[in-house]
Amino acid sequence: MSTLVSTRSCLRAVQARAKSAEATKMVNEQLGGMLSGLRSSTDSSMAAFAKMEEKVMALEAEAEGAAMARTARTNPSLAL
Repeated sequence: MSTLVSTRSCLRAVQARAKSAEATKMVNEQLGGMLSGLRSSTDSSMAAFAKMEEKVMALEAEAEGAAMARTARTNPSLAL
């Protein structure tokens, strides 16, 4: 009887380890997918930010050009 109890106990332990391993695998796969999605989301966000920054720099250059043109029209002696 002792051998039977020991065998059942060992079987339950192996089954519990198998369930734990399956759960760990599933969690790791889900986290991997989330992190991958996060990375691509971060990459696209950074690209959008860089594009927005380029647009702002272009607008600033246009504003500076318009100011220089106005200065040249109103004060030709100050024109470059």
